[in-house]
Amino acid sequence: MGESRRESITVSKKSVYQSKILTDFLENKITRRTAAELLNMSERQVTRLAKRMAKGGLLEIQHKGSGRASNHAIDKKQVETIQKLFTEKYLNFNYQHFNEKLKQFEGIEVSYSSVKRFLAPLKMTKRPRKGRKVRRYRARKECQGLLLQMDGSVHEWVRGAGQWCLIAGIDDATSEVPYGEFFLTESLEGYTQVLSKTFEISGIPRAVYVDCASWLSGTTKCEESGQFKRMCRELDIHPIYAESAQAKGRIERLWGTFQDRLIAEMGLHGIKTMQDATRYLNEVFLPYWREHFTVKPLRLESLYQSAPNPQQLKEIFAFKYERKIRNDETILWQNDLYQSMHEFG
Repeated sequence: MGESRRESITVSKKSVYQSKILTDFLENKITRRTAAELLNMSERQVTRLAKRMAKGGLLEIQHKGSGRASNHAIDKKQVETIQKLFTEKYLNFNYQHFNEKLKQFEGIEVSYSSVKRFLAPLKMTKRPRKGRKVRRYRARKECQGLLLQMDGSVHEWVRGAGQWCLIAGIDDATSEVPYGEFFLTESLEGYTQVLSKTFEISGIPRAVYVDCASWLSGTTKCEESGQFKRMCRELDIHPIYAESAQAKGRIERLWGTFQDRLIAEMGLHGIKTMQDATRYLNEVFLPYWREHFTVKPLRLESLYQSAPNPQQLKEIFAFKYERKIRNDETILWQNDLYQSMHEFG
């Protein structure tokens, strides 16, 4: 006699559970409504499944695709390729950023959830975000040009190059970043350079939101004290001074995204110098930012004002000081005497 063939049939736990509930329903132990609530489905669906089970038993309610590989399953070789790209080429990228680059540069198009599932076994998730305190949300300004949030972020933007300061501004209504530049330190000179380029690209905003550092707010005596306020006054800009980092939430979140994505991209492209970093930021990264991270304002009207010509702007951004003419027609400046050009009639 020939050996009898045994065929194994796999039944899911879900199907077993459904069969028990449907059996209770068919035996009038529970109502259709109760069965629907227990199975998390509509009463009509309960009726259909009960008829199928009464006709063919448990296997009739088993999903037809159970135990089979999905038609959309990704093969093992492609999973290995994705893992290799992440560990060797895109090591400093978060999952979402990495998924975008897979589609853009590697010709691999998979869902974010799939990427997350493939990379989970590597246990190389980028730094976890800390829990944030719940704060009252401030609505965006209704149109662009009303408020420009400006700040500097000191960070190791290029690995091994030490800390640089990235100075930039973000439009409160749209999250548009007109221009940014890297400097060795945060200073008023850096702010004026970035503002000059911002004025050239977008125009002059009605107000600018900065932190309350003494050289910006003029609260203490120093060489730069009061200069920023005077510059804003000559440009018809209203300066607003934030009392905490949370008050400038828009630009603080900008730095979080930049430190996550921009550092990874500059590392990918082998950028080492401050000049190359500034060029990449403005020519490559900010156009990408405008396409993916900006929003439409409530009103399309722009309130940016026309900027003065370069010579006028240079005169406004120059440091200006007031000094009294002494009795001997001289001016004292930093312990040096200068001959006054004052003329008498």
